[in-house]
Amino acid sequence: MDARPAPADATPTAGTLAELFREEIGAAACEPDDSFFRLGGSSLDAMRVVSRLQQRYRIPVTLADLFTHTSARTLAERLAALATVAEPTRRRSISVTARRRRVGSPLSFSQRLFYDIDRSAGGMSFFNGVDLFRLTGDLDPDALVGAIGDVVARQWALRTVVEEVAGQPVQRVVDRPARIRTVDLRAAGPAKLRRLIRREHVDGFDLRTETPARFTLVRTAEDTWQLISCIHHIAYDGLSRGILLDELTQAYSARLGAGGAREALAVQYLDFAEWQADTLTGARLAEHLSGLAEILNRPAPRLTGRNIPVQGHVVRTGHFEIPQPTATGLAAAAATSGVSFFSVLAAGLARFAARHTGERRQVFAMQVANRGWPGSDAIVGCFSNLLPVAVEVDPAASTADQIAAVHQAAGRALRHEEMPFEQAVRLLAADGRDLAALGHLPTLGLAFQPDPRAVRELPGGRLCVEPSLEVGDQVDLTSFGLVLELWSDDGLRGVTRHLVDSWPDDSFATAGRGLGAAFAELAGPDAEAGHDRGVLAS
Repeated sequence: MDARPAPADATPTAGTLAELFREEIGAAACEPDDSFFRLGGSSLDAMRVVSRLQQRYRIPVTLADLFTHTSARTLAERLAALATVAEPTRRRSISVTARRRRVGSPLSFSQRLFYDIDRSAGGMSFFNGVDLFRLTGDLDPDALVGAIGDVVARQWALRTVVEEVAGQPVQRVVDRPARIRTVDLRAAGPAKLRRLIRREHVDGFDLRTETPARFTLVRTAEDTWQLISCIHHIAYDGLSRGILLDELTQAYSARLGAGGAREALAVQYLDFAEWQADTLTGARLAEHLSGLAEILNRPAPRLTGRNIPVQGHVVRTGHFEIPQPTATGLAAAAATSGVSFFSVLAAGLARFAARHTGERRQVFAMQVANRGWPGSDAIVGCFSNLLPVAVEVDPAASTADQIAAVHQAAGRALRHEEMPFEQAVRLLAADGRDLAALGHLPTLGLAFQPDPRAVRELPGGRLCVEPSLEVGDQVDLTSFGLVLELWSDDGLRGVTRHLVDSWPDDSFATAGRGLGAAFAELAGPDAEAGHDRGVLAS
């Protein structure tokens, strides 16, 4: 690989960055000293800004840089400094292509984790991601099937298998048709469709012989189809859903002559896996391990008085809702404080946990997109990562100060976004620092996703998507006592996942009310007065 710094003059000016901020946020105007987050920028907007900067200027800017340097002027100064840092650039050579065909490509660290767990569990369905795409209108079913095949051919992660070479798993792209079946349920009731969806949740994958994606196109009426997609997490994450939606829209339009076929992707997930294996070594790896160990240098508070079971535990998934007035107040608090909306949600979670455990220092895991690698914004694959955040919750501090403290703590954690957390834990344990045995790992998790419901117009019809959530009790491999996953949708809604055995009696219902109260307090007096309507749904 080549390693060379960007030219000193190849950095954006404050004015250029201000215009980029305005475009991504959709703001009417943006001045060089305006705060990105005070203008309404979200973490996803920030991720897109970082991706565009990396692709345009080839500067190793990260999401952590934008969390810390929130104005166009201060970010421009940071980019000028980063331009002097050597950063390896990707180069796909003939020899790399030949090696891929001969011995395959390494798994990414996250893929290796999922593969090892999947093998030990006998290919069970722990990591199935099931989405439901609803298509309506005067549509061509043959073109739909063809479009699915085109997407799978274009996105290599959807047509890989895992093989073992010299005792090590590698991934190999295979030239196989997409796994698609068609079902006609026009004469059947909705119960049959529900059974098909349920089957996708429970049927696992054999990653050694099967590609990690399968699709079922179900016709439920003359002008209505349901496309059930089931993709293993080894090839899919939350942001992949939106990419898949756009890919299907483009491919179907091209099949009908309403748009041109897309060019081949410049990079594939294989390139990311190889970059990761080449880059996360030496001093760069040591810096990540040292930084994460410092964040987790003390025991993490336990949410309940019961030990979290090691295996065979039951996780209960339930609906969680935050009313619109509270959501509006939280958004206003983010804008006033000049921080991301996620930081305000994290501040609410930390406030709840501090009260619940009676400890000021709180540690939680936040889910991050980890899409800073140039080109990853167009790739279906497993990029998402968990990062630990440690923060002191001072009950005497103002709401603004508490929010700022969490935002700063999240920024420190984001410096390690590219380092898969589970791999870091493994490496630290091998070095004699077993964070799990020491009780230093977080038992509380937070994820804020883009709205999973989206709509795209098709020639002659419409395509919309919504994830298929399994609510209730399931056997799971998580070690978290509580995970809160939220998305914006007429307020905030989402799910909670908690270990049943670690919450005695009705303690989780009580905790749910306390969590809602913490969010309402951050949102302001109007929201706080109405929080007792309840946010934890059965």
